Amino acid sequence: TLSFAGDCTLGNRKGKTGQSTFMGTVGENYAHPFADVQEYFANDDCTFINLESPLTDSNNPDTQKEFVFKGPTSYVNILTQGSVEFANVVNNHTLDYGETGYTDTLTTLDAAGIHYAEKKNTVVFTTESGLTIGVYSDLDPQNTKNISGAIEKMREEGAEIVIVSLHWGYEYYYKHNGTQQKIARYAIES
Repeated sequence: TLSFAGDCTLGNRKGKTGQSTFMGTVGENYAHPFADVQEYFANDDCTFINLESPLTDSNNPDTQKEFVFKGPTSYVNILTQGSVEFANVVNNHTLDYGETGYTDTLTTLDAAGIHYAEKKNTVVFTTESGLTIGVYSDLDPQNTKNISGAIEKMREEGAEIVIVSLHWGYEYYYKHNGTQQKIARYAIES
């Protein structure tokens, strides 16, 4: 059994503080964000989320975007207490705090034993139940050869289940477009 959750922004927007923010609500109650799905996440073979914010203690954002997010490195406990085993780090907020924020995030996930795949890379890992999973992550892919090559590589490395994780689409659109459908179909057929 695999569980998937979408965008998880485990922190605040730059400049936002107070009780009504994510961090104001959660504080150090790390179990709170996934409390209502904990029974599912704890009893599956692997839970996947999209980590839509870096986990860093840096206070130096590296972008002038309107929406810049981050959570402290201690918020990795939200993932561990929530029984999350895989965090996609390939998205439009990965570099909100630059290379420092990105490196902090990967170091934090590594220390917690949470798997991830970097942009246009694969990872193959075995779950506690013995299931070998391969994941390929990309941001708005245009080259289908990258996808088929990644799938072939993961199969060669013993992946029983292959997941292609694509962070794509347009803000505020609720439907996919023709290019996305074509690439998704190609990934499925591969």
